[in-house]
Amino acid sequence: MRHLGNHRTIPKNGLHVDVPVEYFAKILYAAYTNEILNRGKEMILTPELEKNIWAISRYLTTPNYRLGIFLAGPVGNGKTTMLHAIRETFYFLAETDRKVVEHTGIFNGCPIITAKEICKEYIATACTYLHRDFLMIDDIGHEATEWNDYGSIKTPIIDFIEMRYARLKYMFASSNLSTQDIGRKYGQRISDRLDDMMFLIDFTDDSFRE
Repeated sequence: MRHLGNHRTIPKNGLHVDVPVEYFAKILYAAYTNEILNRGKEMILTPELEKNIWAISRYLTTPNYRLGIFLAGPVGNGKTTMLHAIRETFYFLAETDRKVVEHTGIFNGCPIITAKEICKEYIATACTYLHRDFLMIDDIGHEATEWNDYGSIKTPIIDFIEMRYARLKYMFASSNLSTQDIGRKYGQRISDRLDDMMFLIDFTDDSFRE
């Protein structure tokens, strides 16, 4: 897989958008609300959701060396919606402010793929997504940790995380697993990689699907 991505260094001042945090939070909230309304649901701004919007906004407008954000928490409380909202916020800002492109290269796109999709078509998804500067992986932990490919044992999510870590590629992810569960499922090495790569945002609201 070595040919699937060029090594690079983190851009000067790391991953961040050079806009005021208040402005980023406003756009992120609007994008999140739009995602909710497009699904025919009612937007409910809980104190926990508001706290997470501000935390994400601070992380993404402050120079740092991290490579992304990891959203963790129980099912149904907005993690997938937030991934889409973050992506739409990047796209909106990239269209209205050239500095976003200079700092992040987001115009190259930020695809969203589930962990199960990566495992289902490992070679195809690796060729398509592994080298992308930006990638969002939804529902890490719902897939089998390993699978037997004609006698060869594959560990797709572990491989994706390891390779993107080595190549300093940006990654945003969501999971219903706690950080402790991540370590138990994928091993302490992967847990440490994620801790070093990404800011952790805990989603603790009850499910909005009820």
